[in-house]
Amino acid sequence: MTLVRVPAAPIDFRRAQAALSRATTLTDVVRIRESAEAVRVAAEKAKAGLATANQAAELRLRAERKAGRLLLGIERSDGGRPTKNTRHRGGNFTRTLRDLDLPETTARRWQAEAKIGTETFETYLRDTTTAAEELTSAGLLRAARSPFVPVIAIRDDRIMTPLPVARAIAAALQPSGTILEPFAGDGSFVRALRPYGRVRWCEIDRGRDFFRWTEPVSWIISNPPWSQFRAALDHALTLADHVVFLVTVNHWWTRARVRSVKGAGFGYRDLLLIDTPHTFRATGFAIGAMHVERGYAGPLAITSLAERQHATTLMSSPIP
Repeated sequence: MTLVRVPAAPIDFRRAQAALSRATTLTDVVRIRESAEAVRVAAEKAKAGLATANQAAELRLRAERKAGRLLLGIERSDGGRPTKNTRHRGGNFTRTLRDLDLPETTARRWQAEAKIGTETFETYLRDTTTAAEELTSAGLLRAARSPFVPVIAIRDDRIMTPLPVARAIAAALQPSGTILEPFAGDGSFVRALRPYGRVRWCEIDRGRDFFRWTEPVSWIISNPPWSQFRAALDHALTLADHVVFLVTVNHWWTRARVRSVKGAGFGYRDLLLIDTPHTFRATGFAIGAMHVERGYAGPLAITSLAERQHATTLMSSPIP
């Protein structure tokens, strides 16, 4: 069998992409996938930069999707998905996995990637690259899950903000300049803030500790871990003129928190309330994005995020 050859590192993405397009057999596609992964690992070890690693990761993901489509076709030719203990059964699908020494869990993941729509896939590549984040299979599969669910998912004491909520908050507040997301999590705010300024981010799980950050910024916007709210707020107030944290509103009203805000020379400017997800009903507190601003001495404006969105839509609509 003649295999399609992939250029050696440093990778020529256009040539490699053309090789993938020409590949017609699963063996060829898997070989391209393995070559791309080898380049990605080598780039990481050589500290060649995220852009180089992501270029190889993009080729790997494209190869995995093509391999997944081929595997789906092979499985359909066998009459559907094999039952359990496929290694003890015949059929083209089982033989193919055995011949390629490919674990069934890997094959299923590639099939799942293949089922993701092209628009969703390309959006994931674009958003993740723009946010200077790592392209991964797990990230792609997460992105494929509907992001338009108006709830907030809890992970330990951290809450992960849905992308539509992050975008609505950013649109309502219109930040500018250098914007820091100190607890990036799944990256929703990082993506949502990109149109408004130069976005920087921290995430302790990725080795970027916000509490070691010392560079002044214009805005800090985040959804911080509740257990670290006070420490996060105190540090944020030393770095930015505008601080926005999305939490249950009671976090802001203890005497210690009010002293922190006033003592740092800040004023409470905006509170954007969002609908409380059912997972938070037991707390008894509303959830909102509070905006405090250095030097602000005016009244606190309290509105719902939905009302602010509606007002923004009316203001941007043409006069009949």
